[in-house]
Amino acid sequence: MRVLRGSWRGVRGRTAWPLVACVTAIVATVSPAPAVADVTAMSTIDGAGGGGGRINADISDDTHAVVFGGVPHVFYYDATGGNLRHAWRPGATWLFETVDGAGGGGGRISANVGRTMSAVANASAINVFYLDSTGGNLRQATFQAQQGWRFATLDGAGGAAGRVNGVVGGGSSSLYISGQLNVFYADSTNKDVRRGVLGASGWTFSVLDGAGGGGGRLTNQMGGYTRVAVVGGVPHVLYTAFDYYDVDFDFAWGFIRDARLVNGAWTMVNVASHPWSNLGNNLAAQVVSGQLSVATTWLGIHSTKVVMWRLAAGAWGALVQPQCAGDEGYEYCQLTGLTIRGGRLGLLYWDYFSPVDSLLYREFDGSAWTTPRGLENATGEGASSVVINGITQVFYANNVDANGDLRGGPL
Repeated sequence: MRVLRGSWRGVRGRTAWPLVACVTAIVATVSPAPAVADVTAMSTIDGAGGGGGRINADISDDTHAVVFGGVPHVFYYDATGGNLRHAWRPGATWLFETVDGAGGGGGRISANVGRTMSAVANASAINVFYLDSTGGNLRQATFQAQQGWRFATLDGAGGAAGRVNGVVGGGSSSLYISGQLNVFYADSTNKDVRRGVLGASGWTFSVLDGAGGGGGRLTNQMGGYTRVAVVGGVPHVLYTAFDYYDVDFDFAWGFIRDARLVNGAWTMVNVASHPWSNLGNNLAAQVVSGQLSVATTWLGIHSTKVVMWRLAAGAWGALVQPQCAGDEGYEYCQLTGLTIRGGRLGLLYWDYFSPVDSLLYREFDGSAWTTPRGLENATGEGASSVVINGITQVFYANNVDANGDLRGGPL
């Protein structure tokens, strides 16, 4: 069994945390534990070698998939080389390249890059944002068919237009808002959430939350991942804030925040103000039928669980909790991603008990979660998905074994 990077995962035998007296706010639904994982079309895409541009390396952390020119493009982190990788499938065969981290022309650097990336595509370009772990900077890679890849360090090394000198760029999310490219990310030095906007005169940067100010902003430490989505024309940025963070145990007590841009002004509210939640690097959001849902992993007494909230009529409320399998009073599962399939909200999560190290999939039918479907013996770390021709394709890092692989296939 392998511990997921960037998050805390409990196992039996460890000291139980005396936590979570308020989990009754999450409504539970009982369903039978799944049997042995079903046989599906999931396969290894990269990480185990095999020619054709593939590498033999440890693939870990996030994946981010987008559709560009009707083709799936997947970005992921090569932990062995410390590089940002790219796989795409224009036909029956996957193609591969190292985008950044191994040096080269066009603004590439030789550094440990590619963790906690996000990607966004429109008709003319793909933009990828990712952490330069060596320099502590936010990096941008832009692909256009006639120009190829171009690269830039956006923030972290100081400069004009609101840039800072610090460790920034983790947990990014990106989206076009009113036609402008936006990126949101963590400032680990100042413990803020930051925003970059590409306008006619170039990039400008500012603090979204964490440094106080109006609109419900706080001075709490901010961190973890950001997730951005537009619902009913209103952009929502979801991120975590902390009441307390234990560096030694990588364990946080805090809550999820929602920053909304309405009529040009940001307003911040709490999605879930319950204390003692494990808000690490596993935050996911998905819009289905005009409704925004957010999920994370909740750490309680003897257990970890996936918990979810949904935005309805402008207010957040708890969504039905998908129950994990258990053993002798223990319950261990961890969020890996949210998807959309056939107009339904889909949930991917790792479950330790059913059987050990299973990647499971469920759908929300409007009132309850469907019976879990086992995908394979995998952790499913950093899952992302795209829909092409009505088929949902999912991608993730499998870190059950000593070296992780990029895995994927249709749901």
